[in-house]
Amino acid sequence: MASLLYDKSKMKEETILKNEWVKRFDLTAVTQSKYYKIVGCFAIGFERLKIRGDIHPYFVIYPLWEEDVKKCFWGPFLYHHIKNSKGLPYYLSISQMLEKKEEIFLNAENYINFDLRKNIHKDTLLKVINAYSNERYYVPSDQYATIEMKARMATFLNDESLFEQAIVDMEIAYAKYNSIFEKYLGKLDDWKNNLTSVFSNRQAMLDKIEENIANGKIKAQVELLP
Repeated sequence: MASLLYDKSKMKEETILKNEWVKRFDLTAVTQSKYYKIVGCFAIGFERLKIRGDIHPYFVIYPLWEEDVKKCFWGPFLYHHIKNSKGLPYYLSISQMLEKKEEIFLNAENYINFDLRKNIHKDTLLKVINAYSNERYYVPSDQYATIEMKARMATFLNDESLFEQAIVDMEIAYAKYNSIFEKYLGKLDDWKNNLTSVFSNRQAMLDKIEENIANGKIKAQVELLP
């Protein structure tokens, strides 16, 4: 009986914590630990990862242009561990996270530096993507993800200048990680031609995004502004 009461207490704390995240950032709770919002061609929000009893809060960005909803959420394109004022990642119990929720929320807000409850300008989101790219400069897969995000955002907004910048970033990344990129992505021209085709056939990507949004569970949404 004591064990059952303990489990119910913990379950109640998890629900309270979920509701606090959802209320603070106006998100849709997909599960007890995953909360998102549609922002243009992305699903943006927060996740709580549990490892050995400790909770790790993350800011995440997922693509919405993949083949189906399941593939969109196969893995985030940006996954940033929320850190405290000393620059250290949070490793907390549910109870501790509830106690420190205001501090955690403020540090999350300081990291993204935009209001998730309002429409978001592309330049504001790009600052987060570029910061992540610089932070993860040594990880080829993260360089790939940030370039894809820029190219897809450019396609979504029909922004030729941003698309051209994404191509420049791609060329720089290939020069640095040529053998790795060629192994998994093929030649530079293959990736470049693929994204150029996506940009040229923009409506197909927009239709796929709308389809995935309609088939998904996320109701919270703001606009991605050019």
